[in-house]
Amino acid sequence: MRLFNIFSGRGQAAAIGSGARPCVPPPANRPKHHFIGLTPLRRNATMQGLTPLLVWVWLAAVFCIGTGVAQAALSEGFNGTGWGTSYGTYTVNSWTLNSVFRDTTTKYEGAAAIRFATTAGTRNIISPSNSGGIGTVSFWHRRWSAADGTVGFSVYISTNGTAWSSAVGSGSSTSDTYSQYSVAVNNAAAKYVKIELSSGKRWLVDLVEVSDAPASTPTIAIADNGTVGATTVATGTVAHVLVKFSAAVTVANAELNTVAFTTAGTYDANDLTNLKLWYSADATLNTGSDSNIKTITGPAAAGAKSFTGLSQAINSGSTGYFFITAD
Repeated sequence: MRLFNIFSGRGQAAAIGSGARPCVPPPANRPKHHFIGLTPLRRNATMQGLTPLLVWVWLAAVFCIGTGVAQAALSEGFNGTGWGTSYGTYTVNSWTLNSVFRDTTTKYEGAAAIRFATTAGTRNIISPSNSGGIGTVSFWHRRWSAADGTVGFSVYISTNGTAWSSAVGSGSSTSDTYSQYSVAVNNAAAKYVKIELSSGKRWLVDLVEVSDAPASTPTIAIADNGTVGATTVATGTVAHVLVKFSAAVTVANAELNTVAFTTAGTYDANDLTNLKLWYSADATLNTGSDSNIKTITGPAAAGAKSFTGLSQAINSGSTGYFFITAD
C-alpha cells in the first residue's frame, strides 16, 4: 500500500506519481492502494445572508483502486483418481491434459504427477479459464530419466483457449531431480495457460500454480473544473457551488472513497444548512439529474470536514466531475 500526494493549482492538472511515503498496511488478504489528490487553498465565494461571510476551502480527494497483490488463483497437483492408467488425453479439475500418464511413483508432492509420453505430437496441459487474468505461472518439473536427454518446454497464454500467443516463457529439464520453473506474465486480458513440450521425451510436471494478474495502477489527473469566483449570495439560496474539480482516469478503473476539506472565513454554523457533494458526467452541475452522493447536514463553523463512505466509480478513459455546494 502506498500513499501519494498530488498538488494542483487553479487550472493545473495533477497526475498520480511515485516517490510516496509508506503508510499503514491494509488488513490481511485485502490489499488496497489509496491515492490522494490535494488542491491547495482557494477562495471560493462570498455568501451574504444577514451578515457578510467569507468561505475558503482546502480540498483532498481519496481514491481507492482495488487490490495490487497477485495471489494464486489456480493450483493443481493432479492428485485426483480415476484417470491416467495409460497415456492419453484427460480432463482433471477442468485442466486438459494431452498425451499424459498419471505417475504415482515419481511425483513432487501429493498423490501423483503427470508424465508426458515419449513420442512427439500434442503434448501439453491447458488450464481452465482464470477470470483474474494471468499473473505468474509456476510448476515443478523434471525429466523421467537420463535416457530422455534434455526436455524443452514453452508456456503460452490465450484470451479464449484456442488462439495462443507466442511463447511467454520457456525452459528445459536436464536433471532427474525436481526444480521449480516460474515466469511472470502479468497479462490481465489473458485467461488461459498452456504448458507444452517443445523437444525431448518423457517429462514430469507437478503442482502447477497460476496467480491473478496484479491490478493495474490508474493514472488520476485532478484539476479545477473552472474557477469559482467571489459573489454575493442571498439568504435561502440552495446548491451554491463552492468548489468544483474533475478527476480524469486512465490505465485502470478508480473509485472515490473520501473527499476531505477544510473551511475557513467569517461565517458561523447558522449561515449554512447543508454542504453537499455532487457527481456529474459533465462539467456542468444539474441538480435535477446529477447525483448528490453525500450530504453534511448542519455543518459546523470553519474547520475540517469530510464526505466519507463514498463509492463513486470512475472508469478508465473517463472523467468525473465533482461539485461541493452550500445551502
